[in-house]
Amino acid sequence: MKSCMLIPLISKNEVIGALNFQSKNSDAYTEADVKLSERIGAQIVGAIANSQLYAKQKQGEEALRSSEERYRLLVENAPLGILSIDTQGQIIDVNPELSTMLGSPSKQATQAINMLTFPPLVKTGIADHFRCCLETGEGSLLT
Repeated sequence: MKSCMLIPLISKNEVIGALNFQSKNSDAYTEADVKLSERIGAQIVGAIANSQLYAKQKQGEEALRSSEERYRLLVENAPLGILSIDTQGQIIDVNPELSTMLGSPSKQATQAINMLTFPPLVKTGIADHFRCCLETGEGSLLT
């Protein structure tokens, strides 16, 4: 080897690699070659950064899927009733235990219940607690 040209690959102010050019000829490289190689290096760094970003995004998506699955299993198997309602009291989602507690034959039937107008909940005052929570954004205890 008589000539060598090294071009650092820099991403976020950190060297992540290098381009190495070697020639058997003396004085094989010029400043123009260095400038061109630096531009090529910048493109390579961009491609590496994009692939790393894509990999991180995929890892994040997988972590989110895993977290959602753990949450779903937790809610579905909880020994207490859990539900999500909208601001009008309509049930968006419900776990099997709450359907059982309400005496509902299915998740779909439970979702047809409005927590603010369902007669057993109105009679016991539970509907008022839901209404207060939705209007004020504050929790309350039922004893």
